[in-house]
Amino acid sequence: MRIFGNGSTIAYLYSHLIFVILTSGKHTKDSAKNNLLPNGKFDATFTQTGIELRWTCQGEQANFSPMLRTMMSSVSKPYAGLCTQRTSFLQGPSIDIRNLVVRDGLYRVQGWTMLTKGTTKEQYDSIELWLRWKVKGAEEDSKLLGVRGKFLKNDDWVFWKTQFHLLDSPLPFDYVILCFKGPPAHMDILIDDVTLVPIPKLADWREYSNDRIDDIRKRDVVLRVKFDPEEYHAMDLITTTTLQVKQTSSDFGWGGSVHFEAIENNPIYRNFIERTFEWATMEHRLKWPFIETLQVG
Repeated sequence: MRIFGNGSTIAYLYSHLIFVILTSGKHTKDSAKNNLLPNGKFDATFTQTGIELRWTCQGEQANFSPMLRTMMSSVSKPYAGLCTQRTSFLQGPSIDIRNLVVRDGLYRVQGWTMLTKGTTKEQYDSIELWLRWKVKGAEEDSKLLGVRGKFLKNDDWVFWKTQFHLLDSPLPFDYVILCFKGPPAHMDILIDDVTLVPIPKLADWREYSNDRIDDIRKRDVVLRVKFDPEEYHAMDLITTTTLQVKQTSSDFGWGGSVHFEAIENNPIYRNFIERTFEWATMEHRLKWPFIETLQVG
């Protein structure tokens, strides 16, 4: 759960970087089913087993193995993770998920972060969430999953929600790391309530969508019919008239609220936009005023 206010810390220094657990009395809780991440709420004691599953403060530090980072535990609850005494903007909370995910899989990531040790007045800083991976025998690759930048205040938690599509590699991964980075080294990064949830793939998403339309979007219809009472009798119309409703097209102009990250990371949305480019629209961050802020003429 997220921590608000000051708390006590239990820390262990290793390689000039600390990953500690905070305790506090005020918090809120988020829950998610099917969370793949171990200890995503930071309530349980960090163990020394399953090194590849351990939270670290590595971030995107160059030439540094995540297996060498230390983890700490505490004796009271509730908790949040904290990366402090960072030596570079590249360092931040990270975890190797290569044994938790499958290639060509879709996943949703949610969580909370907070930056501390800023200046005494409000300041603008940002933090980035990245996916880093390395296929055996190949160079490392990475993808930006999201950025949160704002004027920061004390106890100012920021919510993350994004998704990614893991590479369909025929070779195994040396690592697949979710990591945060970006703030100046003097700032601490708190993290809490992190979830990694698989997004099911549908063999026939059209059939699934039609079933959901049947369950949710269809409504009762009331028909009002005008007729000449001298020519027709109401009861005759009821007993002799039949009504047939038929859907003539399954394409409709949705897409105005589709987030640009969903289009980029989800092949279903991306293919839909490509097929219906003439009339489909995308979320405002892909529109001209946003991507071309300095317009001349």
